[in-house]
Amino acid sequence: MFYVGDLFQWDRFITPSIIRTFYWLVVVVSVLFGLAGMISSLGAMAVNPIAGLLMLIASFVGMLAGIVFARIVAELVLIAFRMLGLLTSKPVLYVCNVDEEHAAEGNVFSRAVEPRAQAEGAGCVLISAKIEAEIAVLSSAERGEYLAAHGLHEAGLDRLIRAGYALLDLVTFFTAGPKEAHAWTLTRGTRAPQAAGVIHTDFERGFIRAEVVSWNDYVALGGEAGARDAGKLRLEGKDYVVADGDVIHFRFAT
Repeated sequence: MFYVGDLFQWDRFITPSIIRTFYWLVVVVSVLFGLAGMISSLGAMAVNPIAGLLMLIASFVGMLAGIVFARIVAELVLIAFRMLGLLTSKPVLYVCNVDEEHAAEGNVFSRAVEPRAQAEGAGCVLISAKIEAEIAVLSSAERGEYLAAHGLHEAGLDRLIRAGYALLDLVTFFTAGPKEAHAWTLTRGTRAPQAAGVIHTDFERGFIRAEVVSWNDYVALGGEAGARDAGKLRLEGKDYVVADGDVIHFRFAT
């Protein structure tokens, strides 16, 4: 699936190197031809100033047109590439399963994976399946002590989830009411009306404003009422970009 918001967002996607190479090759050629034309126009200006000036302008415009043309063609190819949904175009996350002794810093094998992942622009997470199995049956207090004994601050599953979100460029916002709280996942950069549409399409169509408070303020101040009294609750409009951890109450017209 392709979305208009994906245009000119190369850094958020795996872009085949051949497409990048084509783009920069055409850019270099366009700049070289443009510079050559501008140098020639300077010589022509000595003979005919008006003709030389026109040549200079034409060379500069031609150079810009070549660069824009290269990017447009590259985008068209990328649109087709993304719509194919090839496995090789998907983000990659390496998960290194190590023993308990090396859960904190990894071992020789996991350290060999890390530079490979970095070179590919992929994620890499250390995890010990044995530790995860052990803490799954422990209480919260016991879990913290067990992890600390192995030099860990959090469970491997938590690190895995966070790495996956970062790799996919996702954020989470929350809605909270008297009966339940709900977490919603969005692509980073999503604006408030589109975030409301994730809950229900009617919310997006009738969007008026969003009442926003960060999750840490929400928890520290005891909820929406406490955040409002402390001046931490903000009113945001249609251009607001949802941040990771926002607690949002959407106002909309029916």
